[in-house]
Order: sequence, then C-alpha cells, then structure tokens
Amino acid sequence: MQRKTFLPILVCATTSWLACVDVFPPSDDPDAGRQRLEQARIDSGELSVPEVMYLGRNLAIRNWKLEDGFGNGDGRPAPNINRLPGPDSTSCMSCHGLGNGVILGWGNNAGNVLVSLDDPVNPTIAGSNERNTPTVHGLALLELLAKEISLELQAIRDEAVVEAQATGSDATRVLVSKGVDYGSITAHPDGTVDTSGVQGIDADLRLRPFHAKGHEATIRIFTRGALNRHHGIQSTEFLLMKDATRRPDTWDADEDGVVNELTEGELTAMTLFQVCMPIPQEVDQEDEAIARGRQLMQSIGCTECHVPFLKLNDPTWRYTSSSGKTLSVDLTETQTLGAGRPIRETDGSVLVRLWGDLKRHDLGPESHEPLDQPVDLSKPNYEGGAYAQRIDETLPPIPKELMMTTELWGGRDTGPWWHDGSSPTIEDAVLRHGGEGQASRDAFVVLTAEERATLLAFLDSLQVAPVGEILVTADPEANSSARVTPSE
Repeated sequence: MQRKTFLPILVCATTSWLACVDVFPPSDDPDAGRQRLEQARIDSGELSVPEVMYLGRNLAIRNWKLEDGFGNGDGRPAPNINRLPGPDSTSCMSCHGLGNGVILGWGNNAGNVLVSLDDPVNPTIAGSNERNTPTVHGLALLELLAKEISLELQAIRDEAVVEAQATGSDATRVLVSKGVDYGSITAHPDGTVDTSGVQGIDADLRLRPFHAKGHEATIRIFTRGALNRHHGIQSTEFLLMKDATRRPDTWDADEDGVVNELTEGELTAMTLFQVCMPIPQEVDQEDEAIARGRQLMQSIGCTECHVPFLKLNDPTWRYTSSSGKTLSVDLTETQTLGAGRPIRETDGSVLVRLWGDLKRHDLGPESHEPLDQPVDLSKPNYEGGAYAQRIDETLPPIPKELMMTTELWGGRDTGPWWHDGSSPTIEDAVLRHGGEGQASRDAFVVLTAEERATLLAFLDSLQVAPVGEILVTADPEANSSARVTPSE
C-alpha cells in the first residue's frame, strides 16, 4: 500500500506557519529529520496552535530510531523488540490506522496490543489482555466529558461529607451526572465515605475514559505511557512519575544510552495533535431506513448503555504546563482546526454524539478478560494544574469482568469489532452481548431480517470524520462542510 493512503496531505492556512518550514518540515516522511521542541516556546506564544499541532503530527508518524531512545534496556540490549513486554513497534502508525487507512485511526486485528501481563518475566499471550487499537478521533471530547463528570460526582460526595459532619448522621447521595447513574455513596460523620454502592467508575469518582477498561484519565497520560510501552521512548514527564527526586532530562532510566528522549513540549505537541483531530460524524440521517434503525436502537434497549449523546458544557481543552502557563483550544473553532468539529448549542455547550455512557459494565463471558487491570494513579492535569503528579491513594484493580461501553461513533470505520478485534462484523459483536446487554441482544435476535438490516444500516452511518486528516484550511466553506445531525 502506498504511503499516501496512510498519510493524507495536510493543508497549510497561515503565512506564519509557512514561514516556519525550517522548524517544521512539511513532510509526510516518517523518517524525516527530528526537530526538538521545548515547552517554553509554546508557553511564550512564539508558536501558533497549528504549528504545535503539525510538529505533533510529525512525531505521531515518526519511525523512532535508536538515537531517539527507541528500545528499552532493562538489562537487555536495545532495541529489544518483543510483542509481549515491549517495545513492539517503531511508530504510532504501526498500529493506529492499519484498519481504516487514517492517521491515528483504528487498527485491525494484526495490530492488537497485549497488556496486563500475567508474568512480566515469562509472559504468555493467553495470560494477557488483548486489545484492538482504537481510533484517536474525538477522544478530546471524551476527556472533557470525563472531566466534567468527575468534578460533578466529587462535588456530590463532598457535599454529603459536609452534611454528615454537620448533622452527625449518615448522608447518602445518588451519583448521577449527565443522566448517567454511577450508583451511590454514603458519607459518615467522621468524614469517611462508604463507596460500596459506586457503579461503573472507580471509588475515587475520577472517570477514566481511556483503554477498554477505562484506566487512564487523559490523552496526555495515555500518550506518555504508550510511548514507553510500545516504543521505549521515555518522556521527561513519564520519568517524573517514576521518581520525582531525579532530574528527568539526565536520567537514563531504561539504560539504552539516551537521555531526554521526549521533552514536555514534544509531549504537548503529540497530545495537541490528537486533541485536534476531527470528530466522528453521523451521516445520511435523513435516509428513511437509517432513521428507522436509529429508532430501533432505542426500542430494543441498546441506548441504555449506548447513549446517543452527552452534553458537554465547555468544549475547550486546556493544558497547564510545568511553568504554570495554560494552553487553551476551542474544539469548535473551525477557522483554526478545519472541518469535522462539534457545533455549539445556543448555551455554548455541545452535544457529544458518542453513543456511549462512559461507564463500565459486565457483558458476560464473551467480554471477560484473563486479568484484572491496575488503575493509573496519575493526577489529571485539570485538577489544580497538576503536572506529573501521582494521586496519593490506592485503588483496587479493575475486575476482569468489567469493560467500558464502546462508543459507537465512527463504528463503520473501526472494524474488526469487539475489544480485541475478534468480531468480523458489527452484527457478530451485537450477538456476543451477554450479562447487562443480554436483554438487548435477545431483542435484536427476534427482529425481522428487514429490521436487523435497518438497525445495521444506522450503525453503518456512524463514521470517522469524512474530512480525513485536514487540520486547517483557508476555505471557510470547507470549514463548515462537515455533516452533522440536528440537535435532539
């Protein structure tokens, strides 16, 4: 397959960007020369958002080299490529995009990753959690939804504690945010909280939307972990999380002979590129068959977990750097970001058409994994501007029986399906639902052949943004050309 299939042309829009070609080579070549980036250049405003995004794009398609820090020593010679303990690939594009030919898109089964190994010394494939590579499109909106939900649930808990201490009696509160029920908590007068009634989320009420089990809170946290796990590239931020007493820019933690493998600024650029990717779209909703299929999703109960949309109050993504400077990006701003953006409602919010509920469920034996998975204890950046800080608490691992509801947006372009890519068709994935999804699965089975076809036609209308990889464009009409459905 030709490289152009995977790396569509990026359209430049501003003269300032074009003036920076010496700093940001306009290359679709994963082997192009690497330009280093310090966070200070971003904090100072010297670089525009498109310039930072473009450098992040070049890092995302880069084939990492030994001189970059590729490979992980751990007592073994670099590059030490190994599918089980890693590193297992030279580029993000080794897996992301193999399934649909889009930069940082979905991966097919050949690009599956193996996580939570049963034995780090002598791991086995059967003793690992096998995962299909997800698409990056739209993840920024999931991060922002998780932020708002987490803060709302924690506020409910904190109010219950205040009431219990003031009255001297237990105070029980239901945990509902954006219409999703996360169970309940009971606060005691001594300030402790009974979290045994919490459902589908961790006991600390931090919603972690990333990975199949939901164990990481932000795109940045996911990215720095993936760089280490898959490429052996250790960012300075990753090293600060390992040991905050050491200088991360001079510490060769993986003993591969390279230090300062990825700076804070480079991690910001990679994160920003992912944040600004076009979002998945609903297309052809005026088609009669697709409209009937959409209605069937509700009538057979699929929308109890695959919620059509959640309301995001503030569609602005922010990152506060180690120096305290905050970078803000309005994710609805088409002049900078291009087509494929969410549309603001009259109150400034957006309806995120994710077809999911950001909650863990038990879908029966077909979805159970071999191992529980530890929760990532990184403090999200949105909590007081936290930079490379660890949450000072412990949490039990996520049970092997629980999985996050898979968002159906972009579903047409994300095959094969199921968390490990083991379903060749969407219909096969539907038929594998058990546990909490059994009733909807059974209702699907008794539909007529025509009804099944219309429901599947609707699912086929959910696709990765048809605008492709366009990040910015000088054509205002193109910026507004993304197809969206009317507000419900």
